[in-house]
Formats: sequence, structure tokens, C-alpha cells
Amino acid sequence: MTDFTSRVFVPALMVGAVLFAISIFIPGGLGIVLGLFVTGPIGFFSTALWKLYSVSIKEDKIDFHAALKWFVYVFIWISLYILLLMNGFSMFVLFIAALLQLFAVLLSMTILDLAATRSEIPKSLRRTMSVIIAAMALIMFTTLLPPVKRPIYGPASTLEMEGPDTILPKVAFILDSDLDASRQYPMLVIDRNTLAMEWLIITAAALGLNLVLIGIRRRSRGEDDISGTA
Repeated sequence: MTDFTSRVFVPALMVGAVLFAISIFIPGGLGIVLGLFVTGPIGFFSTALWKLYSVSIKEDKIDFHAALKWFVYVFIWISLYILLLMNGFSMFVLFIAALLQLFAVLLSMTILDLAATRSEIPKSLRRTMSVIIAAMALIMFTTLLPPVKRPIYGPASTLEMEGPDTILPKVAFILDSDLDASRQYPMLVIDRNTLAMEWLIITAAALGLNLVLIGIRRRSRGEDDISGTA
């Protein structure tokens, strides 16, 4: 572990561990579950994002490429965490996780702008990271408005309340009351497979666009070299 990553992730692990330990003492028998799946991970992710940002802006000679790369990694971890919890926990927990995605996007944009101001990363990397950050923003947007479907469980009234010809919404806001399973059987559930497919499509499109930009840049560089030798 480098000095940069240790200064970021050691405090994040400590905060996550402390919140997990505190959650154990919550009465009701759900403390361990709450600490393992909610307070611990959220404490870790939020601290990691903030430390990535604070360490990056305080250092005069920081590796902006490494900082931006770690922002992307943490964003991926948060997204996998969201998929893990989906339809199993309160939508409010998923909303908090989506806000962490937003936090990662905004901080990544700030660090990229800072790096561009200091001229410490090449223009090619700026274009690449801009595409990646845009993809992260789209993924965050689909988290807040995920695809939904009719649940396959619950009382018969839940499944039969609406006729077979009723058009169900394709997406719903993550805090929609129809998705709330904490106090009632939900009328809608998030379509996790479709959401994951949307994320894969967005990721593939971002990678494809970056490959096109790299190809254009190499071809332009090759033409410049030919012109120079001529």
C-alpha cells in the first residue's frame, strides 16, 4: 500500500469499523446486520471519498491520475454495494448509497478540474476521464430512477390489484412509496438484472468512445509525424 492509499483507506477502514462496532449495541437483534450492511460500508465509502478529495487538494505534488483512478474504483464498489442491497433493504439506504455515487462524481469533476488547472495531466487523459465521469453520472442517474417490475411475491392482492392490461411504469424514483418494503409488501420492485445491464451498456459505451478517441489521437499523431519527416 502506497503512502497515498494508506492516508486514504486506513482512516476509511477505521471509521467503518467504529460504526460497525457501535451498531452491534443497537437493541433489537439487528445491530450486526445493520453494521455489516449499512453503517459500516456507508462510513467506509463516505470517508474514503472525502479523504481522496482532501488529500488530493492539500498536496502540491499529488498523482492526480492515481487519485482519479481511485475515485472510479470507489464508485464501482459503491455500485456493487447497491446491487447487493437492492430489494433487501429500505429504499432510503439505497438513496444514501446513490448520494455517495453523486458525491464521487462531483469530487471527481473537482479533482479533474484542479488537475487541468495545474496542467499536471495531459489533454488525452482529461478527455478520457471526462468520458468516464460522464458514464459515472449516467449510472448514478439510473440508480435514482431504476427500472422496476411487478413483484413475484406477496399477498394475492399485491399481484392482482391491477388488471393484466394495466401499464406498469418502466422506471420509478428510488424513494417511491410503491417500492417501500419496510412496512408493507411493495407494489413494485427494482429490476436488478435490467439495471445491471444498463450499467454494463453505459460502461461499454464509455470504453468504446475512449477507444475511438485514442484511435483518432494516434492517427492524428501519425499524420503529424509523416508531415514532419516530409
